[in-house]
Amino acid sequence: MRGYLSRIGENKYRIIYDVPKGIDGKRRQKTETVYGNKKAAEAALSDRVTAIQKGDYSDSGKQTVDNLFERFLESNESSLAATTRQRYASILKNHIKPELGKIALCQLSPLHLEQAYAKWMQQGRIREAGGLSHRTVLHYHRLLHRVLAQAVKWKLVTRNVADAVDPPRPVHREMRALSEQQVAKLIESLDQPSGHVIAQGGFSSESSFPVAIKCALYTGCRLGEFLGLKWDDIDFLGKSLVIRRSLQEVRGKVFIKETKTRKSRVISIPPYLVEVFKTHKAQQNALRLSLGKAYRSDGFVFARIDGSPIRPQTMSQAAKTLFKRLNLDCRLHDLRHTHATLLLKSGISSKVASSRLGHASVGITLDLYAHVWPGMHADAAGRFEALIAGAATASTKPAR
Repeated sequence: MRGYLSRIGENKYRIIYDVPKGIDGKRRQKTETVYGNKKAAEAALSDRVTAIQKGDYSDSGKQTVDNLFERFLESNESSLAATTRQRYASILKNHIKPELGKIALCQLSPLHLEQAYAKWMQQGRIREAGGLSHRTVLHYHRLLHRVLAQAVKWKLVTRNVADAVDPPRPVHREMRALSEQQVAKLIESLDQPSGHVIAQGGFSSESSFPVAIKCALYTGCRLGEFLGLKWDDIDFLGKSLVIRRSLQEVRGKVFIKETKTRKSRVISIPPYLVEVFKTHKAQQNALRLSLGKAYRSDGFVFARIDGSPIRPQTMSQAAKTLFKRLNLDCRLHDLRHTHATLLLKSGISSKVASSRLGHASVGITLDLYAHVWPGMHADAAGRFEALIAGAATASTKPAR
């Protein structure tokens, strides 16, 4: 491996060295300008030659952070879920590109990342003033780390500069869950005529929206999971349903994908929800017969007027309207948290709750719902005390 240098000005040297041959087998050389004295130029040349000999050579050329992200998205197009790819592209467009996009990969430093993180937390919001949360910036850091790790594998850079950056620590945020009284109020409102027409123009019948909300409450399913339910997934006799798919939306287009854990799961449902589903199915069948061929027989439990699946955005907006009218400070996803919180408070084991929610491990359930445990610990202490007191009382009773 050869290399040499030449002086081209005051404290300015040009170093030229051989780099690994191209795919055509021809010799290649790299030229760099080094500022400083001859000793600094010799040290730089020695570093380059040593790195090449060890196999640690990288050549990002004129590639920028923006170029790297585009290449990453292209090479991972088949392995990334459509929603994930859309989210990554949005992060690139709105945050990575403006702050880091034009920086050459060979010049990217930990300081660049730290400055970007600080700016995003101060003024990173797109549609309104204010900064992004620590948790959001942490997600951006993880994405940057993943992309830069790929750049190391591609030998575009020799190290991942994100390794040298301490990402912001997310502020712990307690899950929002409705109380038993608020749940009763919500269900009562759904049984009123006004609860049946909250969602204008998009549901197959008056019953679709309230039944979907009840399904979310009684099963703890994710939005895409209950919108992806088909009638074949519901076992009326066995009082259960199977989560096999998730309905997602990207740029207004609806499509089916695997569940978050890539596994199906069975959820037991109470007799009340079974009857709700039976009534809803009868109403949907009547609508299908009245429309004839105009109705799409895709088999979705929650469908539009023509039988096609409901957009997640439509469902979310309808729920937001209902919650606002009822003065409930929650989102549609908080019905899932409500289901889990009330289950755990009632004494249901975390393993059962985790299985119903479809978490990858019970540890996720324990971490997410840590706020429930203090009350349960107090209850356990009280029960233990009552158990011992009862045993002590029995032992002091005179024998007959």
